[in-house]
Amino acid sequence: MAKRRILPGIDIVYDSEELSFKCDGEPIEDMEFTWEDMKDPALLAEVAEELAEYLDEEAESIDNPVAVKKAKL
Repeated sequence: MAKRRILPGIDIVYDSEELSFKCDGEPIEDMEFTWEDMKDPALLAEVAEELAEYLDEEAESIDNPVAVKKAKL
């Protein structure tokens, strides 16, 4: 499986069949999808919303400079 960092502390792990999101190496619950799932615009919007909520909830416990700057605003 390939891995790509999308935000500090947040990686997307993928292969030819599926993709998932991880935070500091641990899977983010309910964030595993097939490539077919990603063709659904409503699901993509939900994924973005869930990821944003996760970052807000976990801002103190992960190395996340984006959330730190957001909190200072």
